[in-house]
Amino acid sequence: PYTSFLFHRYSPVSNICAHDWKNWPNGDALLVWEAFISGANHASTGEHWRDALTAAEGFLGAYPDLDSHNAVIEDDVVSLAGMSLVRSGWCKPSREILSAPCLVIRPTGVAFGH
Repeated sequence: PYTSFLFHRYSPVSNICAHDWKNWPNGDALLVWEAFISGANHASTGEHWRDALTAAEGFLGAYPDLDSHNAVIEDDVVSLAGMSLVRSGWCKPSREILSAPCLVIRPTGVAFGH
């Protein structure tokens, strides 16, 4: 569903997205990252908006020191974020985008203290 949104909402533009959080912000590039929300931090069934808000609050709490808040340190990856970017048309298929590590933020609480 999110990929479909990106595909229909935006047209491909060079350098519109970034996956390298260590060199971001860089101009107007959108940073693509993932949130790891599970267990007690996961909202109730049907409250996906709360998980999204928890993710955003986790990102804000981690910024600007994103590297020290990265929950997954792995160099050998197949990037689902990269695949979504290619599918949306934001990036051309390349070994670099499909194998680039992604920033993963693991929030420590639930939005609105739920």
